[in-house]
Amino acid sequence: IVFENNANITMVSGGKFEVSYEGTATSTNTYTEYTNKVTVNGTFVDDSGKHYSSFALDNMGIAYADTASDILKNKLTVTKDGSGSVSGTGRYPYNGSGKAVWKPSSGNYTRLLLIDGQVRDDLVLRGQADIAMKDRDHTAFAAFTKGV
Repeated sequence: IVFENNANITMVSGGKFEVSYEGTATSTNTYTEYTNKVTVNGTFVDDSGKHYSSFALDNMGIAYADTASDILKNKLTVTKDGSGSVSGTGRYPYNGSGKAVWKPSSGNYTRLLLIDGQVRDDLVLRGQADIAMKDRDHTAFAAFTKGV
């Protein structure tokens, strides 16, 4: 890892580190799957108490990233036909899971459940399913019919 301050003084370091931030953060409106450079504006204080002014980190390997805005998200769309309710439509982190929920109205039952176009009779009575988002969008469809 290369630390470079505004005076172009370069310090080389290795190993893992964590960057935490206090104050107001801003983000971009775009997602970049992998970035190899980070610029830190302000003052950085290391574990030994040394202070560094603004600098750049180059040649980074990212172990994980966790933000509220820019993480790639896949869409889960939950739809229905007939008298009942469904929920769970939304965007979920690519490495997380989404929850599809379905419930027939009184006097109705779930006659068909499709997840990603596949019939899922094994899940019909559960009323919900956790769907691993992985690397694509997903769909869930519940069809409700009168009867018991």
